[in-house]
Amino acid sequence: CAGNGKPKTTPDQKNQAKLEAEAEAKAKAEYFNRLKAAGCEGDKIKLKTGPVRDHKNRLLERYGFFLSPKGYKEEKDIFDRCSTVEAMDRFIEVFWSIRGPDPATPDNEYKDIIDQRILDIQNEVLFSDLDIAGTNFAHNHGLRGEMARVYLLRGMPSGKAKISNTARLADLMVWYYVDVSQRPMFIFLFYDKGFGYQLYRKHRVMNTTK
Repeated sequence: CAGNGKPKTTPDQKNQAKLEAEAEAKAKAEYFNRLKAAGCEGDKIKLKTGPVRDHKNRLLERYGFFLSPKGYKEEKDIFDRCSTVEAMDRFIEVFWSIRGPDPATPDNEYKDIIDQRILDIQNEVLFSDLDIAGTNFAHNHGLRGEMARVYLLRGMPSGKAKISNTARLADLMVWYYVDVSQRPMFIFLFYDKGFGYQLYRKHRVMNTTK
């Protein structure tokens, strides 16, 4: 007979889903408590000029892209309650601990990868690249720029190319990433109309230099 064809959820499946949701909520609450236990509980702190504020700015410069409302909004709220250098360092330690691929190992391999990519950006690893020579992260909003964000998430591109000084179009640059079979996985197109490279999203913003 006719019907919507949607499989019915059994009581056991509903109960399992409920248990999984409760376990996830409990794990999230425990994680937030660990962040707060680092010395970041209480009200938000408005830091004045000084070493604590400078340290916070340095951490946000390095990891601010990951510490954003696109993840857990509560993380940034808790971080803004840290009042000492030690509390911020402990927060960052806990923050990265749950992102490690193998909790059984003493090292956090994912954080190590990100820190190496940050070092690459600071050392301008692309400046002498033969495909896109002269490409400079610092002139493209540094670690907060869209070029750096792609590099932080994906690493060194499999291939890259740049077209500059065109008559009508903005300067263009493409990065692409391939899998082990050399099939394209990701392609990122950047454009620069004099304000630093940005990711191409809308045709109208890059079709002329005016």
